[in-house]
Amino acid sequence: MSTEAFLSRWSRRKQAEDEVRVAEDQVVAPKPASDNALPAGAVKNQYPQASSGTAAEGAQPPSVIELPALESLTPQSDFKPFMQSGIASATRNAALKKLFTDPHFNVMDGLDTYIDDYTKSDPIPEEWLKTMWQSRSTLFSPEERAAAEAEDARLAAEARAAALLEEEAKAAAEVAMLPKPTDFDSRVAQDNSR
Repeated sequence: MSTEAFLSRWSRRKQAEDEVRVAEDQVVAPKPASDNALPAGAVKNQYPQASSGTAAEGAQPPSVIELPALESLTPQSDFKPFMQSGIASATRNAALKKLFTDPHFNVMDGLDTYIDDYTKSDPIPEEWLKTMWQSRSTLFSPEERAAAEAEDARLAAEARAAALLEEEAKAAAEVAMLPKPTDFDSRVAQDNSR
């Protein structure tokens, strides 16, 4: 078990990792000879493409990647060359930054939960407050509370009366649907009573 504290070990390893990354980004390739000079904006690919031929053919020279100038890039430009391996991360990031400055990528999708302004209060309407029991006990004066309770009692009585009328109408409809007695039924009832 190491006696070194966890955070100091993590910090040391992180700094070493950053130093390696900076060293990789600052690798300077030797200047090519004048007859093999690369055009402006071209970057030498550090990783040669794997050949399908045999080793006897010899190793292929590293390929040259033609990169357009960053100032000439538009959202319709082809950004694939900037995403290939062997391109410095600073160049890749500059190309992506140029791509994402397009207003097309700066449109809110409306699905963000926190885009509303919650500092503006939206008061509850007075009609809703009258129906809430908690608001009656805390916000209303005794007179307003008594008036609200009287209104509730009146509405409850109206609801009960409407329910009774509905039940009576339903019972009347059921009675109306019963079959009517005929003369034959009355004669049969008289015969059975004898």
